[in-house]
Amino acid sequence: MKKCPFCAEEILDEAIVCKHCKSSLKTEEKTKTAEKQSVKSFKMSKNDLDFLKVIGFIILIVAGIWLWYLGLPALAFWYIWKKSKLTTKKKKLIYSGIVLALSIWMWVGLINSSTENSKAPKLTITEPTNGQSVQADSIIVKGSVLPAQSKITANSGIVEKDSDGNFSYRAKLTNEQNPISIKAENNGQTDEISLTINRIFTEQEKAQKQAELEAQKKAEAEKIAKEKAEKEAWDNSKAGKLCNKHTDWAKEDCEKLANGKIWIGMSYDMLKDKMGLPDSANPSNYGSGTDWQWCWHDYQPSCYYDHNNDGLVDSYN
Repeated sequence: MKKCPFCAEEILDEAIVCKHCKSSLKTEEKTKTAEKQSVKSFKMSKNDLDFLKVIGFIILIVAGIWLWYLGLPALAFWYIWKKSKLTTKKKKLIYSGIVLALSIWMWVGLINSSTENSKAPKLTITEPTNGQSVQADSIIVKGSVLPAQSKITANSGIVEKDSDGNFSYRAKLTNEQNPISIKAENNGQTDEISLTINRIFTEQEKAQKQAELEAQKKAEAEKIAKEKAEKEAWDNSKAGKLCNKHTDWAKEDCEKLANGKIWIGMSYDMLKDKMGLPDSANPSNYGSGTDWQWCWHDYQPSCYYDHNNDGLVDSYN
């Protein structure tokens, strides 16, 4: 016997209609069957579970690599308590304590390193002193920087340093007063020290430097004179006069016109400058835009064509 789900009266197990309330039991059976099938459809297969385990394992490995400073201690603890051959709880606690102490030491080092790397740089110059005078063509600048990984530049050039931040830089002294700028950069912060080193020239060096200055001035004067002569020659040439008259023309085009050349791509204004106004200028339009024909009866070639109304020669005959 079973109870009717609608009126709770007892009926036979095989009954499909309740004899008391006349309700159909088929609907109830279908609902239960559908629920069972629905629950069954949500059950994962073994392959699905294995796949999810693989995905989870990969995620765990990636997270462990990324957070290695947490992953390594966690792996050590797991091995001590789950996989090691240590049989007593006391030994496991001792080894766990060692792992914990090493982990704390490692974390403190990482924190200190991160703090050190973010510090503003501090430059120290040990030699020479600002305003020092020397009778040499160069001088060694020595100093140090903290943090040691800071980037050092001297007069915009990279300066090599050792792992402790110590550096040595040879600066050239070419004038009587030579400014030297040493700059340190770290984590977007900077520190800079400027020096001025005086060079004492010998009489021979002064004479040589004066000769070099005079030679340099002479070379510059000759260069200016040469450029001036070339410009005057260009301005007096036929091509130069064309370019001075038409400032938007290229030098190469002016030279071609001066040499009597014609070419595809020359402008209508260039044609007029060469041959005057055309004897005929005929526009035509066949639905695709205006075409032009310019003709000079006394010249060969005599007719020039602009097929896209841009003022440039596309063909001639």
